[in-house]
Amino acid sequence: MDLPVRWNWRSNLQSFWALLQWELRKLTHSWVLRLWFLLTALVGIVLVVTSATTGGQEASQLFSVVLSLYLTFGSLVFIILSASSVASEREVVGDSILCRPVTRYHYILSKLASLVLTVLVLYLLVILPVGYLMGRYHPQSDLSLAGVTYGILSVAMILATLVTLGVAVSTLLNKTVLAVVVVALIWLSLAFIFSFLGISFLSPANLMAKLPQVMAGDFSVAEQWKIVGSFAGLMALFSTLAVLAFLRKDL
Repeated sequence: MDLPVRWNWRSNLQSFWALLQWELRKLTHSWVLRLWFLLTALVGIVLVVTSATTGGQEASQLFSVVLSLYLTFGSLVFIILSASSVASEREVVGDSILCRPVTRYHYILSKLASLVLTVLVLYLLVILPVGYLMGRYHPQSDLSLAGVTYGILSVAMILATLVTLGVAVSTLLNKTVLAVVVVALIWLSLAFIFSFLGISFLSPANLMAKLPQVMAGDFSVAEQWKIVGSFAGLMALFSTLAVLAFLRKDL
């Protein structure tokens, strides 16, 4: 199916916005995401109550555990969500969406934007209240506002990068299961890949290990922005790859 690829900012922004809203509505009706949000909110409440009553560990360590758990288990959910986003619609995308007056740009950009927005909103709705309550009610609170901000931002960038990677792979591959497996393998191999490229400081495992120090305020601002900027660059790279691959995809 030969679809238009030209982007006209004036006439097509409304179409993009409509398609983005449609994608967001579809994601909000996902029972997987609803259950994930309820589960993480419940776990967050339990950890906040536990930290306020026991005080066995410092707040920086407990909040780091919260972020690590969210990143570990959230990665599984978001890999499946993003890696199946385009591949699962291969058989119906032309008739159900792209036959309408929208371009390929509209479709793939709305996919990227809706998934990144959804993942970040779910993440922040849980993590921000948990971080605030731990800092306020933990008997040994050693949380630094700047450190917490950088910690939350770093994990957010990792999640956003993972989602854009998933969409890119989903665009390149036609099989949903294969796309999920490939993204999972890449994710599990990040430590080796980053070490081979000489950027091991971006390894999620390395970042999680240093989170308690960052949360307590023991960090370099330049290093934190280097991490955030690097993941922003990777996110832009994967998003560009997804767009270019979809423009050339045979529908």
